[in-house]
Amino acid sequence: MSSIFISTLSMFILGLFVGALFFLLYSMLTSRKREQSLKKEVNVILNRAKSQASKIERVSKQKAKEWGEQETKRVEREIKSEREKLKNQEYQLKKNQEKLNAEFHIKENELNKFSGDLRQEKELLEISQKQLESLKDKVQNEKEQSKKTLEKIAMMTQEEAKEQLKKLFEENVKKEIFKDLLKIEEDMKKEHEQKAKFLLAQAMARYSAEVTAERTVETLPISGSSTKGKIIGREGRNIRALEATCGVDLLIGEGQEIVTISCFDPVRRAIAKKAIEKLMEEGRVHPAFIEEVVEKIRKEFFSEMKEEGKKICFDMGIHDISLEIIKVLGSLKYRFIEGQNLLKYSTEVAYISSLLAGELGMNKKTASRAGLLHAIGLGIPHFVEGSYSFVGAQFCQKQGESETVCQAIACHDGKKPARSLLDHILQCAYNLSRSRSGAKRDLLDSYINRLKDLESLANSFDGVKRSFAIQAGKEIRVLVDTFKVVNDEQMSMLSWDIAEKIKREMNLNEEVKVSVVREYRIVEHAR
Repeated sequence: MSSIFISTLSMFILGLFVGALFFLLYSMLTSRKREQSLKKEVNVILNRAKSQASKIERVSKQKAKEWGEQETKRVEREIKSEREKLKNQEYQLKKNQEKLNAEFHIKENELNKFSGDLRQEKELLEISQKQLESLKDKVQNEKEQSKKTLEKIAMMTQEEAKEQLKKLFEENVKKEIFKDLLKIEEDMKKEHEQKAKFLLAQAMARYSAEVTAERTVETLPISGSSTKGKIIGREGRNIRALEATCGVDLLIGEGQEIVTISCFDPVRRAIAKKAIEKLMEEGRVHPAFIEEVVEKIRKEFFSEMKEEGKKICFDMGIHDISLEIIKVLGSLKYRFIEGQNLLKYSTEVAYISSLLAGELGMNKKTASRAGLLHAIGLGIPHFVEGSYSFVGAQFCQKQGESETVCQAIACHDGKKPARSLLDHILQCAYNLSRSRSGAKRDLLDSYINRLKDLESLANSFDGVKRSFAIQAGKEIRVLVDTFKVVNDEQMSMLSWDIAEKIKREMNLNEEVKVSVVREYRIVEHAR
């Protein structure tokens, strides 16, 4: 049984082997036939392509030959027409030349005739000139005789008569026009004052926006959207509570991680900034806690301002000064005028006034007191009407300052005439401090640094050749390399990237326009 199974199995394996061998042979034969058929098809396609190419070549040569013949005929026709035009122009030129020659001969004859007439008139004029000279000499002699006769009759010379008439005329004219001159001078003064006020109002209207954005806004960076959400609060209740408690306007832009604090009062801005920093440190923000923090910080601020005012008065040796004046003096630490800290500026004026008074033998303490208080009107709330010098003088008068000091404060800026020596000293110290070289430098430096930062930020991008910050930093123009930025799409992407980087890395209070300029210039020379 086992031998039958083994023989059957061996026969089965042998059959499988033979079948596999036959299948392999069959597949080789079929693949060879397929390869031969493919070669035939390729040869047929190649032959067709060659015949098509030769046909196209013959047709193109024929068309080129026909086009060349047509162009040759057209060029010959154009040359022929141009030659005919040239002949016509040459004929017209000859006719014009003949006409000009004829006109020239006519004009030449007329000119010869005119020159003859002119010679005759010249001879007559010379004769008349001689006669006129003789008559002139005769009249001069008669005039001299008449003058001598008049001098004998009047008993005075001609110069004496002229001088007497001149004096009489001047006296009469002065009497007649003196009143008119006074009236004209007064009218001119009024007109000039009116024009000066108009020009000043124009300048104020033109630059008020820039000054407001620069002097009434402060920015505070915040980290993360969670902090921004805490400051805003649910339905904006936290930010409303901050605005109402601090008396400022808070602006939080989308996509910007800064809080903009806007207010005319710098003390309020400083309190709001300190309160927001404190709230961010604590991490919990709600209306009740906001009021508590703001009230605490306000007390600290007023206490600091009071201490600062006392310290300045002690350093200057000024005593017996009202507590309200001390508070306002301390608030000047947070106010600025033309880039200068107002408290330091007032201290500087006080020192200069004291030195000038000492040199002139006056009371140095009174001069120092007037110099320190001369700008106190700038620390009084803006809802009080009048110029800062007038408001400061009224405020000091109410707080018990002497009439001499109040008068000096009122006229330190030259708007009122000085009436005492102290008034002149304070005006001199005020002008010396304001005109000192470098006193207004901080504002200019910050402005220049802002322009430089804008340009360096734009220059950091690949493909940018140069950039220019213009219009006081409100616009930046970027010149790009034409070989690196090759199309409008790349220009759009570059301008968007620059704008995003400016928005991300610079604290902006206004919009900055980004203009990308690409110039592709091709120059050829015709020689």
